[in-house]
Amino acid sequence: MNIDSFLSSKTTTTIAKGLIFFYTIFALELGVIVFLDQPNWVLVASLIFVFLFTEFISSALIRKWFPVFKDCQDFNIGMEPHIFANFLPSEKNDDISNGFRRVTFQKENKKKLPPNTDNLIYLAGDCTIYEEHLPIEETLAFQLQSLLGDHQILNAAVSHYTTLHCFNRLVVDLVNGYRPKKIILTSGINDILSFIHHKQGKVNPDHTHFFKPFTKYTRLVTLLSRCPLSTLRLLLCILFFGKKTIDNWDNMTLDISRVYFEPESVSIAKNLINTKVFIISLNLFLGICKAFDIELILNTIQYNKEDMKEEPRKTYALGFDILNQEIYNYAKNHSLRLIDLAEKLCVEPNKDIENKWHYTKFGNKKRADITFKSIFKN
Repeated sequence: MNIDSFLSSKTTTTIAKGLIFFYTIFALELGVIVFLDQPNWVLVASLIFVFLFTEFISSALIRKWFPVFKDCQDFNIGMEPHIFANFLPSEKNDDISNGFRRVTFQKENKKKLPPNTDNLIYLAGDCTIYEEHLPIEETLAFQLQSLLGDHQILNAAVSHYTTLHCFNRLVVDLVNGYRPKKIILTSGINDILSFIHHKQGKVNPDHTHFFKPFTKYTRLVTLLSRCPLSTLRLLLCILFFGKKTIDNWDNMTLDISRVYFEPESVSIAKNLINTKVFIISLNLFLGICKAFDIELILNTIQYNKEDMKEEPRKTYALGFDILNQEIYNYAKNHSLRLIDLAEKLCVEPNKDIENKWHYTKFGNKKRADITFKSIFKN
């Protein structure tokens, strides 16, 4: 149950009335104790009980409504703001080293110099490559590293990235001294979701209608997480966030349309979908790869078709198919190597891909094999 439905439920109304009742008792008892010359220890004990009870209830409500505060005092999120790339993986996460998700069990040296240029393969992409839903050893990047022992895989993917985000991330890494020999670009999902989450039929080419300044909530959440009283923190959260559930960093960087699943909104999104910005982003990638003598390898989008039978997911699939055709044509017209997962990966629903386009370890084993053969066997 999300906070919108929960705040409107009878249960929540009862809880709210209960808290008000206990706060009233608390205030009355505190007033009596202050008024009396000699404190009544029964009142003091009941006052302490009411205080502890309200703290317990408030703490439980925070965990349900605002899970981002769970088990944290200093706010620790999966991503951190970046002035140019919007957000990058947080170094506070044990899976992250030098801004990249690890591809081995051994954590790389934080002060490590840029890797050797002769064997570096750079994975640019979104959640389908970053794969925060999987442990490291089940990710595509890990399995590719296992297959390519004499090459070094650099997982530069980040959840929620569009193709334009991927390009900005590449620029940052090039400026920081990384010089890959090959770049495998796997993106496009969020390019389509950017149309799905239009704002009254309007989309910005730079995706700023879908993404918002990442620092909007981070400082606030950090300050609130340090509040010593759960009751006060709950009241402040409701005051600042209203009915918005703050689960994690995702909620802080995406402006999700509340009506994106409504038929009218889906119909508008379907008419908005185009590949103009996507092609511009591919041109940027190709230009910078030529300038730095890097081979650009494209990847088509594969997804669980069993999850795409109802709207708005049918429109997602429509958009992915349109992008796949553009990727195929772009690779052909520019003589680029193509890893055609949409054609070559036979998906077993709910075994290889779960929840739309999130791969499992079984699916990653298949696409790692396809990727390896596409790069080194052709």
